[in-house]
Amino acid sequence: MAKKKDENICPLCGGYMLAVCTGFRYSPFIDGRNYQYICDCCRNVPKTTEFVDGEWIAYEYGSKLRTPEEMIKDGWNKEESNRSVKAVKAAMKNKKN
Repeated sequence: MAKKKDENICPLCGGYMLAVCTGFRYSPFIDGRNYQYICDCCRNVPKTTEFVDGEWIAYEYGSKLRTPEEMIKDGWNKEESNRSVKAVKAAMKNKKN
């Protein structure tokens, strides 16, 4: 008998999901895949805007990723940040077209 998959584990980073994102059920994440749930930390890795020299700059979705240092500055802990950034980068290497 197959082992039941734990639905509380993020399919990208493998971390326990305290908060989940369901926004990629019908529209793909930056790796081209749809996910029933992903953790909120992985969801925040793609950079969409940045405040530079007093103005907001918008980026095309998936064109830039946050660094672990940026994630920590935004309130994520070091372990979660490193794990999620590494997982999203790996997912981008295996991007589905």
